[in-house]
Amino acid sequence: MQDNSNIRSPDSIGNSMFIVDAITGERLWTADETDYPEMQYSIPSDPNVIDVNGDGIADQIYVGDMGGQVWRFDINNDSTTNNDLVQGGVIATLAADTPRDLRRFFYQPDIALVRGDDGNKFLSISIGSGNRAHPLETTNDDRFYMIRQYSVLRAPEEYGMLDETTGEYRPVTEADLFDVTDNSIDSDDPVVAQNARQQLEEAQGWLLKLEAPGEKVLAHSFTVDNGVNFTTYLPTPASSQDICAPSIGHSRLYRVEIRDGRPSKGDTPMSRYSDIPGSGIASSPSLFFTPEGDAYLQEGTRIVDPSNLNPVRRTFWSERAEF
Repeated sequence: MQDNSNIRSPDSIGNSMFIVDAITGERLWTADETDYPEMQYSIPSDPNVIDVNGDGIADQIYVGDMGGQVWRFDINNDSTTNNDLVQGGVIATLAADTPRDLRRFFYQPDIALVRGDDGNKFLSISIGSGNRAHPLETTNDDRFYMIRQYSVLRAPEEYGMLDETTGEYRPVTEADLFDVTDNSIDSDDPVVAQNARQQLEEAQGWLLKLEAPGEKVLAHSFTVDNGVNFTTYLPTPASSQDICAPSIGHSRLYRVEIRDGRPSKGDTPMSRYSDIPGSGIASSPSLFFTPEGDAYLQEGTRIVDPSNLNPVRRTFWSERAEF
């Protein structure tokens, strides 16, 4: 249904979530439009399930949907019934009902625990939009987002953000995020740079506009060493296509600072990315360890310049099971 729609439209299937017992198959929890009226859009991606306190038990679930919404669910591990096992809601709505503002999330959010410039810890929710079903589409204005969540170890009182005008909670929108596209934080004008820093501090996170025609995110991001890494796909412009050959396009690899979206290397907006050799849709970046224990970023078979990474070492541990 979504594949043939160029505007945001509700779905009648695929817009539900479940938790089942892995051994018995018993349904422990379910969420659909009956429980959450905003759950109107299908969810093609895997949910990102995290154990934020490191006790070996899942605590939180994050997922995006085809309506440009980002959801957070908190698991009550002290629950004795299924009725209060999970609570949640929409933390961000980042699409609108026009073809240009139709943003779909096909891949799970990337979650990282970050210490902000003010010393406070927050969860960074990083996610990029792009229509996987139509990679050659150039109508949509796609983005990459980072949304802060300061309720780290416990469920928030309400989901979304407090609107000071109405006194009510609502989902974060693009207007609540600081636009880092022009990298004004690194401006040579100290007043401009200071104002940008102030605006970012007051925002709920940041957004980066993907400015090349049809540029979109078609893989999930990866955060390491305070930098978020993600790939984008750029279709070949129609004016330069060979009608007798397939339109393949090419990809870029971005690495930006998780706190403020600045380029991890260089100080111009174009310093954020490098073109990936070859053609086609790139895979998600990952962390690769050599036998000697050195860490590198890897995209497909390509090893990325690791000069921006601080020394990272893999740690091994074991636990003895008692039966």
